[in-house]
Amino acid sequence: MRIYLAGLFCNNLGAWPIMNENKAPFRDFVYPWHLESYHYIGKGAGRGVDRIRRYAADMRTTKIFLDSGAFSAFTLGATIDKSDYANFIETNQDIIEVASVLDAIGDPIKTLENQNWFDERGIDVLPCFHFGEPVEYLRHYIKKYPRITLGGMVPIDKGVLRGWLDHLFADEICDSDGVPKVQVHGFGMTTWDLLFRYPWHSVDSTSYASGSKLGSIYMLLNDKQYIVCIAEGAESEKELDQAFTSLPKIIQDVIEEEVIRLGYTIDGLRASYALRDRFNCEYFERLQLKGIDRFVRPVMDGGLF
Repeated sequence: MRIYLAGLFCNNLGAWPIMNENKAPFRDFVYPWHLESYHYIGKGAGRGVDRIRRYAADMRTTKIFLDSGAFSAFTLGATIDKSDYANFIETNQDIIEVASVLDAIGDPIKTLENQNWFDERGIDVLPCFHFGEPVEYLRHYIKKYPRITLGGMVPIDKGVLRGWLDHLFADEICDSDGVPKVQVHGFGMTTWDLLFRYPWHSVDSTSYASGSKLGSIYMLLNDKQYIVCIAEGAESEKELDQAFTSLPKIIQDVIEEEVIRLGYTIDGLRASYALRDRFNCEYFERLQLKGIDRFVRPVMDGGLF
């Protein structure tokens, strides 16, 4: 499974420039999977594109997964012109690994029309099937394309989402042996139990940065994810069971020992969200290096549901 760090370079989270401007130890960090939104990267007279090219040269990273940014535009009341998006894809092939279709939020017919429009022009984009859409659209995409995306999942209650994904993977996406018939990317999917419940080909998330700005760090202890609110005075620290200052002393000691082993200090992470950004980026790097697939059971494995 690939975990794409979303928006590291160009979206409103701004983790990459923040880490560099604050002289955080970022220059030795090499991570292969990055997703950027056209809604952000297409702005600013090419600054985002130049930033990615500079990072790629310095860090020997791979090309990016380009998301159309339709969800960001939708939530902000903006529009994206598909011709401009298509031109951007064709002009910047040197930095694009794969691109998603310009999807129409809440309109599966329009999303399919856009998919066909790109296909007719010979521009390869991944189709997107959203939560709540008629399953016939998914079946069409599975028959026609080797790689698809699932979207619209971020605001959905986890229990509801789990039931939906159970149905999709068991009845539509996987064959009778539990093997996916297509490669599936999950937009915004890094919820721990759902991440390891299904045979995703790839997922993406901004949680490494959004969490750090709320004062939290991600840790992997005994093959389990912990989100620990560590920043002093952070409002979220009062609301989470994993608030560092409310944990038993023996647990605090375990966390601090692991933090030190990874080259950081508790005080440093409490004081700087640039360092927390870096720490959380490295968390996902460790998942990749650790061999994330060993956590995942086939979707049809006995007792999974």
